[in-house]
Amino acid sequence: MVLKLYQSTKEEKYPKEGKLFYDWMMTHLEDSTLHIIWNSLSTVNGKTDKVFYTYNTGTMIQSSVRLYNITGEKKYLNNAKCLAEGSYRYFVKKSESGFSYIDDLPWFNIVLFRGYQELFEVDRNPKYINAIISGADWAWENARDKCGLIYKDWTGRKDEKKQPKWLLDESCMAELYARIAIIKGEIK
Repeated sequence: MVLKLYQSTKEEKYPKEGKLFYDWMMTHLEDSTLHIIWNSLSTVNGKTDKVFYTYNTGTMIQSSVRLYNITGEKKYLNNAKCLAEGSYRYFVKKSESGFSYIDDLPWFNIVLFRGYQELFEVDRNPKYINAIISGADWAWENARDKCGLIYKDWTGRKDEKKQPKWLLDESCMAELYARIAIIKGEIK
């Protein structure tokens, strides 16, 4: 958030604060073997919640790219690429039908996509965005109910036709397809 504030205001305090938050997160929450971000660190007992959700790593990819864009320091771009590759290896699965998918909540995945998109805008490597686009396209064709609402499980392996749908899962698809259209130059 502070990096977005800097992009809007150009106040120098924001990149300094952003770097402090960023350094803390990378020091305390990055799994240095897998290069993805753990969920949290308890302020009560100091224990790390060693669970991985796509949104944590997606947020840090975005932060890395923004810090790179603000400072020009390559270490941030390198961190973004490392986190993108780590998250790709950990989260992206291939189905028997050949499409990519991520087995996490769809609205968590859109946060990962935001990070991938910001990295793509800098390095033009489509590997990471294409993995999520592949899963979303598959879900659009194969994992919707009769009203057109998307399943929580984008693979369509579970029959969710009669399951209640969650607004967050539905709205993230609108955001995702808007972002894809921007990437493809279909809208500005």
